[in-house]
Amino acid sequence: MRRILLMDSGSYFVPIGGSINATTQLYTYLKNIRGYHVDVLGDFSKINANVKTINRTEALKMDYDLMIANSIRDVLIIDAYMKKHAHSKVIYVDRANILVNQRKAGLKILLPKMIARRDLLNRMKKWLAAYIAITPEQKEHAKSFFRKGTGVYYIPIAPNKEFRRLPVRKANHIALYVGRLDERQKRLSFLIIAVSKYVHDNAIRDSETVLKIVGSGPDEHKYRKLARALGVERNIEFRGLLTGEALVKEYNGSGFCVSTSAWESPGRSFLEAMACGLPLLVNDRNNVILFSESRTHVVTDGKNGLVYRYGDIRDFLKKFNLLYRDCKERARMSEEAYRFSKRFTLDKINSEYASVVKKLLG
Repeated sequence: MRRILLMDSGSYFVPIGGSINATTQLYTYLKNIRGYHVDVLGDFSKINANVKTINRTEALKMDYDLMIANSIRDVLIIDAYMKKHAHSKVIYVDRANILVNQRKAGLKILLPKMIARRDLLNRMKKWLAAYIAITPEQKEHAKSFFRKGTGVYYIPIAPNKEFRRLPVRKANHIALYVGRLDERQKRLSFLIIAVSKYVHDNAIRDSETVLKIVGSGPDEHKYRKLARALGVERNIEFRGLLTGEALVKEYNGSGFCVSTSAWESPGRSFLEAMACGLPLLVNDRNNVILFSESRTHVVTDGKNGLVYRYGDIRDFLKKFNLLYRDCKERARMSEEAYRFSKRFTLDKINSEYASVVKKLLG
């Protein structure tokens, strides 16, 4: 029996979201493979209360053949563990885009947070058996950073099976944002200001919902206050944190999905939305490449959504208006988005993870 520890220490800080969902699905997949005993470290209570977890003290006492890390916060735990269990193999899944952010930091490398991350990445070099990139860009950076001794693989993300088009859809034009309410990355202040301008310029009634915001985070109060100050508190509906079927229904009851993030790696909500038949409105910073050979981005402008210039409110409003007003174009892009999402299936993704695990365990 080969013992595997699946780690997601980041879930203690963000106990819901794309990473924790993906870790839960991978746990279910691996534990059903004969010959594997899988333990989990993290807080999975808000996703699946049936997932029994262990704590850090318990994990450090165990003898694992393989450890799979999904958060940069896992690195210190593994580093301490490897001093006594050098035979163990380690996989790091870079869902937070740490390696690429490190390379792009430039002068910001001097900031304490970036110095700490550089230290953690350097520690990984000593014992990391495999690095899993979720974008081709990550894979290219990893090849040069880790060099020999670490296998580098590209395994994209995929939406959970629950995200689908419902038989009965509420056809409407309302924009939808799904994600963490965090200004540092998500830049929702730009979205709220842009929507307020759109509402006022087009004399939209204050009883008409233009944007729904799904999620929670440290800046929720700030965003609600901004919407009130701009006079659009009734045009922007804060729906709170939704998961499972409630989130699926929210996608299906919307017209298109919008993101104003400064970066994504990529956003899991992008693929969830497309799996439910929604076109996307994203910017040229967060529209990452998913297939390097064909230079295929998450959104092909004018096909499965629209791409605006980051920070350009006029360009954003032009693209927003097209998706909000033109039902024929929105329907056409909806079909393209749905077809594109079918290129990513959870079973295929998890089988690729299992192949890497099998290769390392022999």
